[in-house]
Amino acid sequence: SRGKWGLQLHDLDDKVATQLRIEAQVGVAIVGVEPGSVAAEAGLRKGDIVIEVNREAVDSVSDVKKQLREADNKDKLLLLVQRDSGKFYVPLEMEG
Repeated sequence: SRGKWGLQLHDLDDKVATQLRIEAQVGVAIVGVEPGSVAAEAGLRKGDIVIEVNREAVDSVSDVKKQLREADNKDKLLLLVQRDSGKFYVPLEMEG
């Protein structure tokens, strides 16, 4: 589900890892980013791997949804993303 952030996520299984040509073993794959969305503006792209949401490790799409539900501030997210061999934090913020 894309949701309001403009992210299309998929559990990181062997098939997805092969399709995206990634070696990551943990996390959730970004398989699509809606153009013009908050995620796109933040520089996220297909093939990135979300490892943490709001400093909590995620290993499935349901983990991500749980973190979104439990977020204190529903309009702000902090993602830890792996791209190639690097990891970096990406803050996402809804504009009111």
